[in-house]
Amino acid sequence: MKKRWRLLGKTALALVLAAGMVLTPMAQPTEVEAASLNSLQQKQQELQQKQKENEEKIASLKQDTAKQQEYVNTLKEQIQNVQEQIDGLNNQINLLDESIHAKQQEMDEKEKSVNDTVEQLRERLKALYLAGEASTLEIVLNSESVMDMAQKLELVNMVVDHDTALIDSLRGEAEEIAAQKKEIEDQRAQVADAKTEIEQKSQELGSLQQEAQKALEELQGREADAEAEQKRLQQEEAAAADAIDAWYREYQKQQEQNNNSGGSGSGGGSSGGGDRVGTGSLIWPTPGMTRISQPYKGRAHTGIDISNGNSYGRQIVAADSGTVIYAGTNNTGTGMWTYGIYVMIDHGNGMSTLYAHCSSVSVSPGQTVTKGQEIARVGNTGNSFGAHLHFEVRVNGSLTNPMNYFQ
Repeated sequence: MKKRWRLLGKTALALVLAAGMVLTPMAQPTEVEAASLNSLQQKQQELQQKQKENEEKIASLKQDTAKQQEYVNTLKEQIQNVQEQIDGLNNQINLLDESIHAKQQEMDEKEKSVNDTVEQLRERLKALYLAGEASTLEIVLNSESVMDMAQKLELVNMVVDHDTALIDSLRGEAEEIAAQKKEIEDQRAQVADAKTEIEQKSQELGSLQQEAQKALEELQGREADAEAEQKRLQQEEAAAADAIDAWYREYQKQQEQNNNSGGSGSGGGSSGGGDRVGTGSLIWPTPGMTRISQPYKGRAHTGIDISNGNSYGRQIVAADSGTVIYAGTNNTGTGMWTYGIYVMIDHGNGMSTLYAHCSSVSVSPGQTVTKGQEIARVGNTGNSFGAHLHFEVRVNGSLTNPMNYFQ
């Protein structure tokens, strides 16, 4: 693509140089001169269309990039939300671990108490067992009375019953603590499962974010490429416009030289001579049709567009007297984005006008026309969307606002 545009740029410059070489001291341009301008204008129009298409591409890419950026940001927010959930679950697990540890310590203490009590009871039971009947007999013999004996036997039974009840109580408490511990452990397991699920979701979101970020970077790259292409097209279009300006300046220079050397006409030192020198004051080129649909914007829009609801076929007249430089079409297959059918008139004194997108022309190159004479009809040819007249004014080869010259 770059080689193609470089070639077109070189072709445009070559055409400008060719225009300078082939222009001879004549009152009107040769066919070669008209073809040179034709080619330069066609290239400029094609570049303008390419620039317009690229602007639309950039706008579309910007919209896509904005949407993709919003998607990436949403994923980032979701990942942050999931990470906060994971942090919360980690905090829960830590608290549950502390509770489990506390319950384990509590159970260990209860089990130690149970073990100590069981050991004491074991020792007492062992002593009673070893004593056997002698112990009971000893208690009976040593008792001072039946009441004393009963009390002593009851005391032994009470000790045994107390230790047994204590053991049962401690074991009950230990079982209750174990149940609480198991409940906490079950809760911890549930939280751990939830954490695993959330972590898996986080990984999925992370993968999506990476893919989205990659797509965003690709879009940003394409947008940057499109903007670079737009800049290059603007430079190419400016170069094409400069080439057209150079053609006009060379044309005006040749006309000056022709007049100064005593060529056709008697215009003295003016550009153009005799009956083709205009007044420098223009009349409206479309009688009865005065609506401006597009104003002059310099290189952005090189003239004014005139149209109304019933424009097609309306009369176009010469804005001032002069000589027709060109009349016809520059549509050569790729020229649908050009002026289409158009007329150029040299009014002398460095001023020229252009009438584009015509449906037909009424004059021919080299013909002298008078102010107000019909030269064409409004049409919709070339780079045109709806019937209208595109009207340009140049002074000494440079574009200028047509509105400054109407009487």
